[in-house]
Amino acid sequence: MDQILEGLPVYMMIGIVVVIGISQFNRVLGAILSAIFWIAVAIVGNHGYDQGHSVGLPDFPFPRVVFLGICLMFGGFHATAGWVSWRRKQIAQSRKQLEDEEG
Repeated sequence: MDQILEGLPVYMMIGIVVVIGISQFNRVLGAILSAIFWIAVAIVGNHGYDQGHSVGLPDFPFPRVVFLGICLMFGGFHATAGWVSWRRKQIAQSRKQLEDEEG
């Protein structure tokens, strides 16, 4: 676990790049994976704080509450974006169905 905690910033950057890549192809899947990613980061990071580590920018460690708030904010943002994207798809499908029935 210590190895994971030491490499957490690198794993976070890799995860962010992967989620962004997936989001370019499928917004809903990308949003779901992003929300899961940020929950996992919060869990691992919180465990790291319990062991005396910290997460943040170079030379600027975040207090635990700031770190967890950032994770919650990003996770919530992406979950909301996924829901909005899914809902837009549903509405577009309904409109297309109505147009097909009328035409």
